[in-house]
Amino acid sequence: MTTIVADDFEGVDICDKINAAVANRVLNGGSNITLRGGKYYSIANSFNLSAMPICLDLNGSILYFKAGVAGGLCTGVPAKFSTIKNGILAGSDKVPSPNNGLTLQSPFINIENLTVGGFGQDSIAILSGEASQPVSQNADMWTAISILALKSQRDNWHVAGGDSNKGTAISLEMQSFGRYGLYEDSWVGGNRYINPIFDGKVPGSSNTAAQINSPNTYISEVY
Repeated sequence: MTTIVADDFEGVDICDKINAAVANRVLNGGSNITLRGGKYYSIANSFNLSAMPICLDLNGSILYFKAGVAGGLCTGVPAKFSTIKNGILAGSDKVPSPNNGLTLQSPFINIENLTVGGFGQDSIAILSGEASQPVSQNADMWTAISILALKSQRDNWHVAGGDSNKGTAISLEMQSFGRYGLYEDSWVGGNRYINPIFDGKVPGSSNTAAQINSPNTYISEVY
């Protein structure tokens, strides 16, 4: 399969280059987008994988985002079956703001081997109709494997909406969260959490490890 190297594209920072690579793939075809492994600083824009199925391999990279900047977005049915893997998304938010590390609003999304933290709202949000989010978005059948979510101003792992169901998380670790390590309000439910770990509550806060509002949500071996 063809692999596109995002670093080869024009842009102010690496997310501009990723977005340019996505546009190139839409126009010219291709299969995967990868980064040259490294540290990328002062990122001022988010990456967006909403045009079509994308496999984004961060290749061990660390992406450092400026304060007030969200990490990545994957939304809409055209992006279903996309994958984001193998890297770190690091925010710089010290106060609450409406910025997530990853916002996932497409079905059959897979994320794996990621560390996401330091953002003004949620580290990872799977949404399909919460608040101002479009009710038409479908985020069912998601998969998350080997994820560390930490140091969010609100929730490290936030799932909400009528079509955020039938997902599976394996080895999800949540540390130092502002409100909840895991917030589950997927309405229909049916999401499974296998070997989740909750650790490192903020000293003196009233936060709790998990808030489960949805039926048929299964959690095993919580530490």
